Amino acid sequence: MMLTRWWPNPFRGIAFCTFFQCASFHTAAPKPDRRTASPARQARARNRRSSPTLLLVRAVEDEARFRGCQQIVLETHDFQAPGFYQKLGFEVVGRVGDYPRGYQYLTLVKRLA
Repeated sequence: MMLTRWWPNPFRGIAFCTFFQCASFHTAAPKPDRRTASPARQARARNRRSSPTLLLVRAVEDEARFRGCQQIVLETHDFQAPGFYQKLGFEVVGRVGDYPRGYQYLTLVKRLA
């Protein structure tokens, strides 16, 4: 299943799959350019309660629960808001340094009740 968010950036989204009662998804977003972020975009980033990204993550959680999954594994990079996912209950369980150079590749897990 591919869930994408077409606004404001058509290159953001997630790839989602389940196997053996485990859900896995990967974020697909380019490194943000903070120099060109509009004031409106910065305001949206501060209010994540109804953001399209939050809606995508909630959709993954709902689908994972529907499929009987016991956990969700997320793979992302440190420039793609890992703190956002941690606030949603994900825990960093793995890191790969300099992938890409100067950044970290992260594996996060959320246990489902």
